[in-house]
Amino acid sequence: MSEHIKSVFLYGKPTRIKLDELLKIQKLYTQLINTYIELLLNNRNLYLSIFLNDKKDSVARQFEKNQRNYDGL
Repeated sequence: MSEHIKSVFLYGKPTRIKLDELLKIQKLYTQLINTYIELLLNNRNLYLSIFLNDKKDSVARQFEKNQRNYDGL
């Protein structure tokens, strides 16, 4: 007798189509994060804010807002 397995998107064993979709989303997310890190590294105006971990810095906040709008997040 075969074992009954539920196919659920967030837990359990996903179907092949859902697994492919999850892997695609993971790859896109990784690319987006790496692009954002590269943008941060290329913008010298943000170095001090990042070093001080100043979450209220207006320059850093404006940069993040522009990137969210640009990337559609």
